[in-house]
Amino acid sequence: MVKLKRVFISHPFTSDPILYKKRADYICKEIMSKDLNILPISPLHSFSFIEKEPPELRPAIMETCFLFIDLCDEVWVYLYPGVVSNGQTLEMYYCIAINKKMVYKIIENEGD
Repeated sequence: MVKLKRVFISHPFTSDPILYKKRADYICKEIMSKDLNILPISPLHSFSFIEKEPPELRPAIMETCFLFIDLCDEVWVYLYPGVVSNGQTLEMYYCIAINKKMVYKIIENEGD
């Protein structure tokens, strides 16, 4: 059995849920099409059934994201011009605290 590299996808969401869900879909599909040895783990997909996030859910969602990060081999942080979400910031701080490898994916153009 092949050992898959599990990669947590840290991606903005709340500032434009429709756009960023589409972009995360594209990213995960692109990863899978290029390398079948990488399994993207996307919290946006795990919680996509939540249309409007009540504030009392946020701690449980972030705790789940941290559990996903613990399970993953590394975290890919997708950074768009002028956009770093609160969730991404917490994920990056968590990665630093547990010494988890982060790979920054700088998106230069909004259309990427």
